[in-house]
Amino acid sequence: MAVTQLRQNLEHWQERVDLAASFRWTARLDMHESVANHFSLAVSEDGSKFLMNPYLRHFSRIKASDLLLLDANDNETLSRPNAPDPTAWGLHGSIHRAVPWARCVMHVHSIFATVLASLADSVIPPIDQNTAMFFNRVVVDSHFGGMAFEEEGTRCAKAQSDPKKKTLILGNHGVLVIGATVAETFNRLYYFERAAETYIRALQTHQPLRVLSDEIAEKTAGEWEGYGDFDVRHLAELKAILDEEGKECKANEGGRLVIRKPWPGMLRTIYGDKKRYKDTYWSDYPGMYTAGDGAIRDKKGNFTIVGRLDDVLNVSGHRLGTAEVESALVSHKAVAEAAVVGRPHEIKGQAVVAFVSLKTGIEGTDELLKEVRNQVGKVIGAIAKPDDVYFTPALPKTRSGKIMRRLLKELVATGKVTGNMTTLEDISVVKSLQKLVKKK
Repeated sequence: MAVTQLRQNLEHWQERVDLAASFRWTARLDMHESVANHFSLAVSEDGSKFLMNPYLRHFSRIKASDLLLLDANDNETLSRPNAPDPTAWGLHGSIHRAVPWARCVMHVHSIFATVLASLADSVIPPIDQNTAMFFNRVVVDSHFGGMAFEEEGTRCAKAQSDPKKKTLILGNHGVLVIGATVAETFNRLYYFERAAETYIRALQTHQPLRVLSDEIAEKTAGEWEGYGDFDVRHLAELKAILDEEGKECKANEGGRLVIRKPWPGMLRTIYGDKKRYKDTYWSDYPGMYTAGDGAIRDKKGNFTIVGRLDDVLNVSGHRLGTAEVESALVSHKAVAEAAVVGRPHEIKGQAVVAFVSLKTGIEGTDELLKEVRNQVGKVIGAIAKPDDVYFTPALPKTRSGKIMRRLLKELVATGKVTGNMTTLEDISVVKSLQKLVKKK
């Protein structure tokens, strides 16, 4: 089942999720070195407090809750229980103490970056747009002296004095990349390994290289740096893929409801369209029937249906059931009823939009709007807070009382409603909602 945890009682949860995702994807790309190598992320304003992977934990197994919270100024760190790898502490602790703009630090011995680091000349010439990304933006440390303890950490921190140069090639060792966020840093690490591979494979041809001019290389590097939210979307997609890959949920975690064994009364086909039946119900997980519902299983094994998968939003790689958000909204004492839908968002993928009906006699003030949003944050988590909240006297319902979310989705996406409305109980509700959305 796909899993998204939102109710963790740990500090810096979103930062933990992002960093854990980068570990797992680095392992998938075979850019790691088993239980060696390390990533860190500053979580304090001065950069001294940071998250880092635990000692000798394989990259593919690292979870958000596993990450250590360390203080770069704590001289007793290595003598404490659950102390980090001494080499990781020496390298990352030194950088976080001395380089405040290095919020995230990633160090690996990936194959092609390490091959590059072993060459007498470890600078990549700009031969394509990926290699050009690093034009005049790389520092080479040629003073390898053994394992990366405190001495190397201090040297590396000094080498990062130029904020423009965020990639450090550790001669005879590997690569170290810094950035302001996990997304930025992982994106840079990923493309550096690809750039190194392109260059190494080009050298293997023994043919002359077509090297870009300094002018074009600098132009391309600048274009990469101004390429909008590319790095954010890159990480969001990786998290979404990891989230959807079918690991069974633990107790009280939300996911997809699947049925492991067939039963006599189950749907066996779709008339005239066997392929659609197979693709819809049997293609998500091998040998399992996907019911089409999101669910939560408690510690006793009881299941709670939280809504149709069609009503699940993907917000920055996080799967949110609309029913879950609606339940959080209704838990506020002033809210009588709520309907939640998603609208397209250029950064997050989808934004959460809530239509809220208040109890009789309660006025929809700006202060109440903040309270309602914060209520969702308290119950679920900050990621689930609605981006837009509309106070409305009524919601569009069928004559049987079912909320027509289809109309709300269309309304927030286009500002119009063109779909069939013949089953609506009161068509005037849609017209008033149109005015409300347009006004905002």
